[in-house]
Amino acid sequence: MGQDLGCMSLAIQTQGVNLTAQCMVQDNTVLKKYGFSFKGGPYRISATRINTGRYQVQTQAMSRPNDRMEKLIALDTKADKIYPVRIPKVPRGKYMWNSAIQYDMGDQMGIVPHYQYDPAPVSFVNVRVQDPNKLAAFGFPGYEKNDTSCQLVYNGGGQWEFNPGNGLLIYKNGQWSAGSPPGFNAPLNNESIPSSPIAGPPIAQDGPESTELAPPSAAEPSPMPNPLDPEKKALAEDPLLLFPNSDFEMGDLTHWTPEGNAFEFAPTQGDNPTARGRKTMPSHHQKKFWIGTFEKYQGNENQRPGSRQGDRPVGTLTSADFTIKGDQISFLIGGGHVPDKETVSLVVEGKTIFSATGKNNETMTRKIWDVSEYKGKTAKICIKDNHAGGWGHINADDFRYTNIKKQTP
Repeated sequence: MGQDLGCMSLAIQTQGVNLTAQCMVQDNTVLKKYGFSFKGGPYRISATRINTGRYQVQTQAMSRPNDRMEKLIALDTKADKIYPVRIPKVPRGKYMWNSAIQYDMGDQMGIVPHYQYDPAPVSFVNVRVQDPNKLAAFGFPGYEKNDTSCQLVYNGGGQWEFNPGNGLLIYKNGQWSAGSPPGFNAPLNNESIPSSPIAGPPIAQDGPESTELAPPSAAEPSPMPNPLDPEKKALAEDPLLLFPNSDFEMGDLTHWTPEGNAFEFAPTQGDNPTARGRKTMPSHHQKKFWIGTFEKYQGNENQRPGSRQGDRPVGTLTSADFTIKGDQISFLIGGGHVPDKETVSLVVEGKTIFSATGKNNETMTRKIWDVSEYKGKTAKICIKDNHAGGWGHINADDFRYTNIKKQTP
């Protein structure tokens, strides 16, 4: 690539479609043909391959920080022959994340990945908004810059759902378009899409496509129960509950006391991890409501399923005192594995008897504590979120007595 650009190569990295070269300019006449201008002194460049024959090139004067230019240009390089674009076939309904998808998404729609994806088969991408006007041009107005509650789910054949269920997008030959254009037929069995020098990548294709689109990843939420609903009263009278609303099915924090801001949007409603794209980590909550300090969705009209408040908020949620009446307490737990900071604990007469943490997984699993020796004593449940870094959140649900004989210390 250094020879193709009149440069001396300093470093080159390649991974699938992604290919990046760092060079020093030796002969600037090549780049001048592409509209780059040069003043005195040495220049260095970086060239990132978007797809075969398509590169994002940036020049930077070594002694003048503001003397820089960046352009997308078509290049017929030897690097493409030495490191050809290879996108493996992937399972149905998945695609290969690569630099071309990322670039065209940002350039044409004004959205960028919420975090960098590995070059592996995936079925969705969470994105944030960089340019609301570009996104609005595709029929999605009302978003603000840096909005991170957006998602693209891949349906196969170059068809994507935006914020699942809100609208359809097509990615073909390096171009995004709204809706399904007439006569669109995706190539099958990973056949390459014909492209010009500045066309997009051959998206890894799956098997024969169904004409029926995949359903939205999250069902339409049910309204929160009214405090006077007979159903709500019945839920509070479940004989296996530790106390009324120990399973959060009243839809609020009745008989729980929050401190800090981690539980501001608690309890959350529905499978929010799946709604925001974590399809391999469903919440596995019971009934409607549960505690998830990453979540920002309670079923209200002004909220969207899958919205998040993130890992930064911290706080505690402490239950009302209750008398232990059973031999075992069962509950669901998930979220971050941060002992002493992301925990669910049983406190008996002021002393912490049991404590559990998550497994760095949104999916909650069942935990059972043997409390037979504490029957008749006063206790409370404490849910703690005291870590603001990665996996700084806790998931919990369904605190109740159980007759299951399995015991977990």
